[in-house]
Amino acid sequence: MKVLQIIDSLPATSGGARFVVNLVKKLAERNIDCQLLLIDGAKSHFLDELNLANIKIISLDDGVKNRYRFKYIRKIAYFMTDFDLVHVHVFPSSYMVAAATLLKKDVTVVFTEHNSYNRRATNWVFKLIEKFVYSRFNKIICLSDQVLKFVTQNLSIPLENLCIIENAIDTHAVINAVPYSKKELGYENSDWLLLMSARFTLQKNHKVLIEAMCLLPEDVKLLLAGDGILKEELEMQVYKLGLTDRIQFLGSRKDVFRLMKSVDINVLSSNFEGLSLAALEAMTVGKPFIASNVEGLDFVVQDPRLLFENNPKSIAMLVSDLINNEQLRKTAVEICAERSKKYDIDVMVDKYIEVYEEVLKKNDGK
Repeated sequence: MKVLQIIDSLPATSGGARFVVNLVKKLAERNIDCQLLLIDGAKSHFLDELNLANIKIISLDDGVKNRYRFKYIRKIAYFMTDFDLVHVHVFPSSYMVAAATLLKKDVTVVFTEHNSYNRRATNWVFKLIEKFVYSRFNKIICLSDQVLKFVTQNLSIPLENLCIIENAIDTHAVINAVPYSKKELGYENSDWLLLMSARFTLQKNHKVLIEAMCLLPEDVKLLLAGDGILKEELEMQVYKLGLTDRIQFLGSRKDVFRLMKSVDINVLSSNFEGLSLAALEAMTVGKPFIASNVEGLDFVVQDPRLLFENNPKSIAMLVSDLINNEQLRKTAVEICAERSKKYDIDVMVDKYIEVYEEVLKKNDGK
């Protein structure tokens, strides 16, 4: 079986990128000829990781600013015909591949929907485009029940074209990461360190987390790992609030697992999620993990004691509770560890292979 995975790029702190990298490597281990096509092949530690694993990468461009050019559709259509199956991830790659199927028919395509919400599907104009795009896929794989409900309710996709395969993590890689000391990170042992590792995009809610820092003691420090279009705006917010000595922007990092193990509390403040890979990874490192009480994250965390509302007071209260209550911290670690055990990457890969085989068999029978 020859499988072409397609995603627009591999930004260093993208959960979607981490998902694709993990999946490609595991499929290769199962002796499946799996290659990766990127619209934007800009350098990242994920590319280095794939090169070390001898994964073939097809890069259409490098550092591209506009990913909606027709030339990419033609190039994707050209490469698709060399594979038994194409597996596409996230927007705008989904649009590019859907359009490419009009140029190259009889191509088997599956799509993984990573998010439990997208604005395009709720806008009456873009909803028509979304329905067309989804109609070009032989199978749509949803990362959770919440994702599936959103798709069915907003896009009226037939249930026979949908299935659920929950996200999963490479626990071996997370567990083997070696933590830094607080001194190595430039802090005192008495400091309380928070970490949020996520792209600076509208999906995430760094802004409210930054505001919450104003309500927390001086010895509470926040590390932000990632990059994105909102970085300068958030840096300005930190400056205006007088928090530059307490909030550090780390940039894109390839040592996120080490950082997660080094801090006291891992945080994910978000407006919506699918089944967050970053959340699952943070729940594996042996530290408390707290998150926004929003669609997707509520399912991952489940315990309301570890969820906060997206307002500064709610975040500050939960962080303070964890700092001041050692038993709550221990309980949080136990809750997180127990939940993360349910998401093993080998089980997930088995399910993807089953879907690939099912869709290919169905198409061969036509």
